Amino acid sequence: MSREFANDNELRHFGVKGMKWGVRKNRETANRLKAARGEEKLAYRSLRKATPISSKILGLAPNRHSAAGKNYNRALNKYVDTRQKRIEAQVKYAKEKASNPKSAAKAERKAYMKAFREVGLRDSAKSVSANNAGTKLYKSIKNTKGKAYVDSLETKVTKQQYAIVAGSLAAIAGSYLVSAYTNSKY
Repeated sequence: MSREFANDNELRHFGVKGMKWGVRKNRETANRLKAARGEEKLAYRSLRKATPISSKILGLAPNRHSAAGKNYNRALNKYVDTRQKRIEAQVKYAKEKASNPKSAAKAERKAYMKAFREVGLRDSAKSVSANNAGTKLYKSIKNTKGKAYVDSLETKVTKQQYAIVAGSLAAIAGSYLVSAYTNSKY
């Protein structure tokens, strides 16, 4: 199929709208992120297999001194480590997707905050139940970015979580008042 041009000096482009010329995805980073997600899935499956049925029913971790407990702890540590690798790959991918250094810093910060919400803040119940994943994440960011950076991240995530809880409580209180009002009316 040929295209006829009215003028030889005319330049036409039949590309995709919004496409950026000369910008390509870094396939290495994308592949690394995909591999990290796969490793994390495998580690999670092995963790689920290592969890004894009695622990699944009761929702408790097995005795750490028993053989089942040692297998569970080994699987849990591997899962936490692979999750940490995946988080680092996500942060790197987010930074490389950004178009300029300012948006790269913002994307990095956003990815770290998302990771904190996922694994829990340092010494939180969520972090402790995941074998101190929040503490490990905190130390990792502290070693690469510094204490002030990671503390500001934690503060912002904490404020967001408090805002979510406050919003939920306000909604509950509001629904209670509405139901009390309607019950007193009838």
